[in-house]
Amino acid sequence: MLANELAVFTPSMTGVRPIDRLARQFKAASLDDAATMETLKTAKFRLLRVMAAIGERLFEVEDLASGQAFVLFDQSLSAIDLGRELAARVGRIGDDLHVATGPKIPLDAGARWWEAESPIRFR
Repeated sequence: MLANELAVFTPSMTGVRPIDRLARQFKAASLDDAATMETLKTAKFRLLRVMAAIGERLFEVEDLASGQAFVLFDQSLSAIDLGRELAARVGRIGDDLHVATGPKIPLDAGARWWEAESPIRFR
């Protein structure tokens, strides 16, 4: 699942990411296409906690690294995901709206098996 993320967003030995090479060659057919490519280019990998549902398909999320809260539009999240921690690449669309541009990986207790089983503490 993450192999595609690494292949597209990891810089090569020259320091250029594949997504940047694609964007240079991309010929947008519409303003929407151009905006989509810009969102992909500027998306950042984040660790998130889903805090609240604030509208249809709109969620308040918190960046676990910075503590920054922002609004995420997502069609696959629901009220059952409140409190869930996720890893995702997130891009900004508009002034205060963000969207996940790839897979969302759960970081709940089931995904953190090493914390319970390892004699080494990560915190």
